[in-house]
Amino acid sequence: MHSSTGKRPRVFSVNVRMGCYYCHKCRRHGDQFHLWAEATQRPIRLATIDLCHQLGRDIPWKYRW
Repeated sequence: MHSSTGKRPRVFSVNVRMGCYYCHKCRRHGDQFHLWAEATQRPIRLATIDLCHQLGRDIPWKYRW
């Protein structure tokens, strides 16, 4: 994560309604799963499974037919 160094104090923002984040410094963005993957430095699939387990939620599996 980054700290604020310039005139603009906001470096990181989250839109809870839309379920997304944006870093104004490095321009990374995504949903809660991508944020958790960045924070834990894990691949998106493993981070998603881990986050769902911690929150007691079902894993949003994508099935390919």
